[in-house]
Amino acid sequence: MRTTKILVCGMGEIEFGALCKMCEKEKFDEPVIVFEGHKDLLVKDLLKFQPDVENKKATKERMILFNDMPQQEIIRFIETYKKYGFPKPLFCVVTEHNVEWSIEYLLSHLVKEREEVERYHRMRQKR
Repeated sequence: MRTTKILVCGMGEIEFGALCKMCEKEKFDEPVIVFEGHKDLLVKDLLKFQPDVENKKATKERMILFNDMPQQEIIRFIETYKKYGFPKPLFCVVTEHNVEWSIEYLLSHLVKEREEVERYHRMRQKR
């Protein structure tokens, strides 16, 4: 069975459609959208199958999660994504640790990490 390479959170239908077109044109694997209704599912489960859910609202945070992609391909994807002018998401890679996390927990962890990095940069600017 083939697993998903790119999971996407926080995009509306139109924007996700544009991302799918970008992926097709630029020869990336087709991304899979994650809805608010998926947030309690584990990353490892969403990589294998995407169950239908009633709550198809976009998650609050925008995230792109890469699974089993070579580093150069991830870099190419990020550069292409920026070139197409999409809003900046939280980028991350599946690890042996976060594969066991729920989407909700992963998103909250990434948000905290982003806040810490921003706080660090603000502190350095004050010096």
